[in-house]
Amino acid sequence: MLTKDTGIPLGEKLLNEEFVDCNGVKVSLTSSGRPMVLVFLSLYCKHCIDFTPYLLDIHRAGDFDLYLFSNGSDEDHREMKTYFQWSFPIITLSPEAMDKHFRVSVLPFIMVIDPNMIVLQKGVVYNPDDFYFLYGKEKKYKK
Repeated sequence: MLTKDTGIPLGEKLLNEEFVDCNGVKVSLTSSGRPMVLVFLSLYCKHCIDFTPYLLDIHRAGDFDLYLFSNGSDEDHREMKTYFQWSFPIITLSPEAMDKHFRVSVLPFIMVIDPNMIVLQKGVVYNPDDFYFLYGKEKKYKK
């Protein structure tokens, strides 16, 4: 499940970057004093699509800020945000931009960032149990 050759290396600091979400709002990746979880998905990836319905429960269960990076259109993202009732930012990013900014080349992928902006954990996730394993929580998701 862990993918050592993709994503910013463990222990490395995440750069403060600014993006624009699907509603045109600027989103800064800066420390809020809470951990961050960065989720990278493609709307053209079956595993990614299968993982998306779990994001609301994952976000609600954690004490972290969640940011979703996806290659869909802003319109697709707004529709998903409404349908799934997501409150976290969704940022449109091509696979090339995911690789350029975050060195992510395999999807679906998450990175767990500590309050000091250090990459604590990273890996490919296919289901909530994979996520909780990486995040360090002992929670089994019940379908």
